[in-house]
Amino acid sequence: MVLPLHQRARLMETLRTLSYNVRTNPNIESLALDFLEVVTSDSQSTMELTSHTLKSLFAKSVGVDKIILDADNLEVLNLNALNLDLFELIGKGTLKHLKIDDVSVTHMDIGESTDHLEVVDVSNFTIVRPKLYSMISRASNLRMLRFWGVSLMMRMRLWTQKPLLFHFLF
Repeated sequence: MVLPLHQRARLMETLRTLSYNVRTNPNIESLALDFLEVVTSDSQSTMELTSHTLKSLFAKSVGVDKIILDADNLEVLNLNALNLDLFELIGKGTLKHLKIDDVSVTHMDIGESTDHLEVVDVSNFTIVRPKLYSMISRASNLRMLRFWGVSLMMRMRLWTQKPLLFHFLF
């Protein structure tokens, strides 16, 4: 299905308006995106959000291929029922609680934001193995770690067939 140009323009304007409102409103500390369907004729749809005050994001069933979140003060990230090619979090390392449920992501980059993680709750999640390890291994303040139904995608090279090992000192 190809949307007429005026419908595509309205959709892109809606995404730009959402991004603009989140970026320019200093009172928004919590944002919930629930069952947001984005339909475009483009091969990839991207949602970019920027906020210097956002502390909590809940995203469930957001119909985009890529989410790029620039949030310096994000403390709670809850991703639910998503199928993404890319999830990228750009921040200053304030993330404390990460909850992922029923998510498949090809490339997840939350950069330096995992250094202060205290709670990681992951269920029904598919990710490339090295990314998961690098996300968790930097979390020096980790108090709770829960994996339930996690699928690790392996690359086709022989060296990736080694077992996944986690080593935490408490």
